[in-house]
Amino acid sequence: MEDLVEKYREMKRRGEKITALTAYDYPTARLLDESAVDIILVGDSVGMVVLGYEDTTDVTLEEMLHHTRAAARGVKKALLVGDMPIRTFDTPDQAVATAKKFVDAGAVAVK
Repeated sequence: MEDLVEKYREMKRRGEKITALTAYDYPTARLLDESAVDIILVGDSVGMVVLGYEDTTDVTLEEMLHHTRAAARGVKKALLVGDMPIRTFDTPDQAVATAKKFVDAGAVAVK
């Protein structure tokens, strides 16, 4: 991860564009990764886009981890970011525990 962070710092310093797109599954993540997208986000918008929820507040941690694991299998080079759903970071301890679950699922960072 440190290599990726340093890579993006250097890109920013040089004024280069950093690309970021969303993927909720293996095939999309793989295509984005092979297309040299810098950052791939597994967003909680999966709830509305894929799962048919009214908004993102119904997305569960388990659903986000499932989609993060799927996307992670398709990512070799990009920075994979997992989106922590509402009510999973209410306290610092809970936020750290949730972040660890995302890292275990294959994310390199969380938001």
